[in-house]
Amino acid sequence: MENWRTFGSFISKARFDTGLPRRVMRLSLEITESQLMQWENGKILPNITYLSKISEVYQIDMQALQSVWEISKKSWDEIIEARKNTRSRKKTSGVNFSGQLRSVRDLRYSSLRESGISRRY
Repeated sequence: MENWRTFGSFISKARFDTGLPRRVMRLSLEITESQLMQWENGKILPNITYLSKISEVYQIDMQALQSVWEISKKSWDEIIEARKNTRSRKKTSGVNFSGQLRSVRDLRYSSLRESGISRRY
């Protein structure tokens, strides 16, 4: 599942191989340093429109770059889908199943009722 970092590692190594600092790369790509760092760290993927520019600046074969980007994109899509599925599940933490108490307050008052003391507000 670590394929989502593949693109970042790929361009980070390419930048290291060219010997150019991040500043030169970001100015050539016309992006912020934060954005370049996020690409290289695998936190975000660049838009596909950046690939030709990245290919030129990093001196990478376009087909190789695109195949690595597609692998990472597929992994990102799988992660996003998994998160959506997790969020769409209903939370069961406040649900009162038969006989199950919903809160500490219900527990307190149920023990009072059992002892014959009525609940007062």
